[in-house]
Amino acid sequence: MSSELYLEDETARVRVSLPPPLSGRKHHLFCSKFNAGALELAEELRESDVFVTNRKKASAALIFTTNVDNLAECDHMLVLLDERTWTSGADTAKFVAHILMAMRTGVHICCVHEVPAVVGPHRHACDFTMMFHDDWTPAHLTGGRTNLYREVDVALKGEEWRQPGLVALADKLSTSAREHRPIDSRVPVSYKPKTGANPWAPVPVPVGDAACAELRAAHEPVNGAHAELRMSLGAAASVLAPPLKPAPPPKQADAVELVPMPPAMPVPPPAELAPMPPAMPVPPPSKRAAALPPLAATARNPVTAILPHLRGMLFAPAAASSARLDA
Repeated sequence: MSSELYLEDETARVRVSLPPPLSGRKHHLFCSKFNAGALELAEELRESDVFVTNRKKASAALIFTTNVDNLAECDHMLVLLDERTWTSGADTAKFVAHILMAMRTGVHICCVHEVPAVVGPHRHACDFTMMFHDDWTPAHLTGGRTNLYREVDVALKGEEWRQPGLVALADKLSTSAREHRPIDSRVPVSYKPKTGANPWAPVPVPVGDAACAELRAAHEPVNGAHAELRMSLGAAASVLAPPLKPAPPPKQADAVELVPMPPAMPVPPPAELAPMPPAMPVPPPSKRAAALPPLAATARNPVTAILPHLRGMLFAPAAASSARLDA
């Protein structure tokens, strides 16, 4: 694969045949436990589908270790470069010591760089120029025979661009295994190892005595300062939160005498309704009202129809009186 040219989308479909470790060795990779993310990257590469799985040309299983005592039995040392590599306090000093041990043993060092990307999850990626900033890569690892960056690193991106990077990493592991070539790596007097707690280290949350014991057994103390901090926090917690006293047993409630309820009051029967009085008789109309013709028969206008009747009612008594006088 190394002698041919592939496009990035074509590289994602390439499968690599990884040979077993060289004769006399047991591991392909050494991952320092002080290089944050290196072990997780090796596990990601092993679980990926970049290796050949055919029966006749099947790739060997990727084997790696974090035990520095097995460094001489490894083909490569994996170095993951991101924002945590040179900024982890005392862990960085221990990681530098592992790099120098690999150089003195002659183990090939394979650098992988997490490249920043706009999309994808957070991967602690950083620009490669940050590696040469003050107080990042130690000066004696940036030049001469101990130059950590002599070879081109493998660039890893996120999302759909990650697969080509994993293929490139697998190809480099399969083609660059060689005999160990020890390098005389001397540490200059001006080198000052970093100290202090690792700001990237996860802080376990205590959830009980048994859980705290398991966390302490599973996580090696980062350094003395971190251990002292945990001890001081534990002492403060014991002062602020003394052990709880057992709660007293609940008192038995006194017996309560139940008083019987009084009988319910009788409901009176509904009152009888008095009979309705008989309807008043309607008096018959008077003779004068009966003599009057209906209004609708005389005229359409009610005012015009009632005027003759009003005249008769007003002037009839006067006419009768004058007739009596004439008689």
